[in-house]
Amino acid sequence: MFPTKKVLFCAILSSFLLQTASAQTPTADNSPYTRFGLGDLYSNNPVASLAQAGTAVTWSSPYAANFANPAALGSLNLTAYDIGVYGRYSTYSSANANSAGATAGLNNFSLAFPIFNPINEIGLVKKRVWHWGMGVGISPYAGVDYNITEERTLENIGTTKRVYSGSGGMYQLQWANGFRYKNIQAGLSLGYLFGKTRYRRDLEFQDLVYIASNRFEDNVLYSGATIMPGVQYDYVIDKKKADETDDDFRRRDKLRLVAGATANIITGVTVSDTYIYARVENRVAEIVAQADNEKLAMTMPTTLTGGLRLQKDNNWSIAAQYETANWSVYQNPLQEDQELRNAMTIRLGGEWTPNYKAFGSYWSRVSYRAGVLTATDPRVVKDEQMTNKAVTFGVGLPVRLPRGLPSFVNIGVELGEQGTPSAIKQGYTKLTFGVSLNDNTWFLHRKFD
Repeated sequence: MFPTKKVLFCAILSSFLLQTASAQTPTADNSPYTRFGLGDLYSNNPVASLAQAGTAVTWSSPYAANFANPAALGSLNLTAYDIGVYGRYSTYSSANANSAGATAGLNNFSLAFPIFNPINEIGLVKKRVWHWGMGVGISPYAGVDYNITEERTLENIGTTKRVYSGSGGMYQLQWANGFRYKNIQAGLSLGYLFGKTRYRRDLEFQDLVYIASNRFEDNVLYSGATIMPGVQYDYVIDKKKADETDDDFRRRDKLRLVAGATANIITGVTVSDTYIYARVENRVAEIVAQADNEKLAMTMPTTLTGGLRLQKDNNWSIAAQYETANWSVYQNPLQEDQELRNAMTIRLGGEWTPNYKAFGSYWSRVSYRAGVLTATDPRVVKDEQMTNKAVTFGVGLPVRLPRGLPSFVNIGVELGEQGTPSAIKQGYTKLTFGVSLNDNTWFLHRKFD
């Protein structure tokens, strides 16, 4: 039976979330580094992977979607509704001052399902040899949030106050399909990149009350497309025993090596700008001039990611991942004075579940996760490229719904530091909370109504 009502509900919900995301763009926490490039860049990793340092290119689950590698959708056995939120507290330190800031926002929202419901195959002599999973998801791509004040004393003018501020960011909406045939998985994600960023400069004359303040504002709109093919291959290290049937071998937890790779291609990106010049008196802004610039083409990088994961099914896994992006090709006609350099990230992570069958001991069924990462950021400050280092840890808490379906609450913590050797150091603590809810009635062919 095709779930018409559920599809209609999810379409309405997705439309609502898309409009909400357009109005509430992602932000950082008053980070001065978001002045450069597109701001802070976010990953679309699922929360369960973030606690493993984001080693998502080789991660897949029958209970949760993974839009960081669309091939992983081929492993999906249940309809998965995933939503994640985050909160981050940051401290900033330099030779002259210290400050702090906090923010919170959406980490990811997605709905994914297997096209062929596995319940329909119960009792069939000939099992299906290939599987198909599909999903739609939305996540932040970049965020801008800064407010910097600079005061100077000028002869015959007195004290001037300049305030540089920015807010907004970009989101990506993805439609992904993943296919599995035996031990090979392949997938493709098509995405839409969109967002709005506001940059403002205010000039105030503190000692000349008869002169109005000046405000210069740029409202920048972004739009583009993303294409991401992905693959996963798992090699079963354990071999079938002589006295073992095919079904017994299939059900047994096996040791395997998983390889994965993706290429995230961003194309057709355009940027447009609305420029406003206003005079401000008594906190009332009067627009003096306004100009709308036409859409201009941008050049965005391609990100290549590859990794390996050694795992024992339902017990433990260890993963390594490398990703690189050629940000040196980045061209934004509205930021021609900024330099970006190629970036790379190395991630190491894993998880351990003591005994997922120990129904008498809840904490034995909990998945414990940890990881480390080191990265070079594409942004350059005073001819020094930014870096980022962090450790991650978290848990996956199993939850049983009334119908006995498995669902999970995932919690991840990231402790990191980013910046350059001679500029501001940003230390941060990021807490991510996610919920994965499952259902098995989608695309179920009922024998009786």
